[in-house]
Amino acid sequence: MMCALMLLCVFCLAPSMVGAAQGERVALLIGNATYSSGPLRNPPADVLAMEAALRAVGFKVETVLNANQNQMKRAVRDFGEHAQGVDIAFLYYSGHGTQANGENYLIPIHADIKKESDYEVEAVSANALMRQIAGARPRAAIVVLDACRDNPYASFTRGGPKGLGRMDAPTGTMIAFATAPNATASDEGFYARVLAVQIKTPGVELLDVFRNTTAEVRRLSGNKQEPRVSEVSITDRIYLAGSADTRPSVQVASIKPEPQFHATNASVADSDVVALDSPGAAFRDCPNCPEMVWIPPGNFMMGNNEGNDIQKPMHAVQIRYRLAVGKYPVTRGQFAQFVRETGYAGNSTWRNVGFTQDDKHPVVNVNRDDAQSYIKWLVTKTGNAYRLLSESEYEYAARAGTTTNYYWGDAASHEYANYGADISACCRGAVAGRDQWFNTSPVGSFKANQFGLYDMLGNVLEWTEGCWTGDYSNAPSDGSPEKKGDCTQSALRGASWYGTAQRLRADYRIHSFSAERSNSVGFRISRSMP
Repeated sequence: MMCALMLLCVFCLAPSMVGAAQGERVALLIGNATYSSGPLRNPPADVLAMEAALRAVGFKVETVLNANQNQMKRAVRDFGEHAQGVDIAFLYYSGHGTQANGENYLIPIHADIKKESDYEVEAVSANALMRQIAGARPRAAIVVLDACRDNPYASFTRGGPKGLGRMDAPTGTMIAFATAPNATASDEGFYARVLAVQIKTPGVELLDVFRNTTAEVRRLSGNKQEPRVSEVSITDRIYLAGSADTRPSVQVASIKPEPQFHATNASVADSDVVALDSPGAAFRDCPNCPEMVWIPPGNFMMGNNEGNDIQKPMHAVQIRYRLAVGKYPVTRGQFAQFVRETGYAGNSTWRNVGFTQDDKHPVVNVNRDDAQSYIKWLVTKTGNAYRLLSESEYEYAARAGTTTNYYWGDAASHEYANYGADISACCRGAVAGRDQWFNTSPVGSFKANQFGLYDMLGNVLEWTEGCWTGDYSNAPSDGSPEKKGDCTQSALRGASWYGTAQRLRADYRIHSFSAERSNSVGFRISRSMP
């Protein structure tokens, strides 16, 4: 289970810090997830949410994902140099952490820990990290340890199963915990997501950032996760997003206790604020962001025991969380906006694929790196942790509560999807009189499924998150992406304008190398909901 102990230390080394952002702000964010022992799901999303929040309030941010010991130590060393004399230095770590022999340790990727004494050699001392930051003497230093409290090495060390222990805080510090001592935090990533919102909220003083976060996390977790804030000896008032009198132009909305979602960008029209009590409720996180649809938690049977071996065995999957899914695949117009705003030069072939130049068609000729670059831009733009769907999430969303071959029934139909032929892939589209689109069709040209999602079957194949496996023998049953297998390849789901009726089935899966591009492959975005 991903769990969190969050430790915040603010060293007040200057007589005052008030109001608006002043002086230089630097941040280092480290997220470790791909452990061979006890892999985690949340750290990348947590780090992206924190990165967007900190950039929004004026921090220069360096992000490191899935770092080994040398990479972690060097990143912290370099950060210490960058933090010399700045106003605020902010370090955030998400990943495994534990205690041994009275010392707290952060666990790098590839750590080879087999006995108690290995922590000192293989891990990163939290106290050493604190000394590195304090030695830089910024006006204020914030260190956040969002570390798992379930020790993956508990079976062969004396470190115990409950992760990090308390740390002594020097004078002028504040310590905040994401959950009570000796308790596990939620696997939903509540703390990082809520804290990111509070960091971006103007007029909220530092202590209130954590008080508000505590209240919201308790609500979201049904009082199962109870963050703590220790006594504070800080006399200065610190406003990360500016004081009430000096609010920056960044506008954000908080996570509300009532059952509705408010768009992150406050300039979004009231029509974009929607109730989430029923599937199909649509919203946008910013005026030009892709439209999202909320879908509820639920169970379904994934795969097909009568299909190819790669679709076996059929198995139960439970989606315990609410999920927001792109109403349509990402379009050419949306991808073009990303290229314009970022100057992205990683791929120019998406512009020239011999198809229509209509911005309403899905973007194609994008590999998974292109998709992830788009997603990272959108995360930075909105502060929300967008991602690709896992393979099981995709099939769940495509089925929309049905058990038939297609979400409209057991027979393929050109009324519901843009696909090639019922038997072979030749002679498709307008040439064969099957539909009016010879290649891709504008998104939303065919009927939506019961969740209000369009083109989940047909039009373009879509990238998913996770590694490729040749069957479902050890597939996750909780909606999470596959972390084992061939991670140079990923599953493609949904079929395309060129595919046959067989490939159009909700359970059908194929794969491709993640670096490859095709004129039948695109992607859509998703994110978990509170």
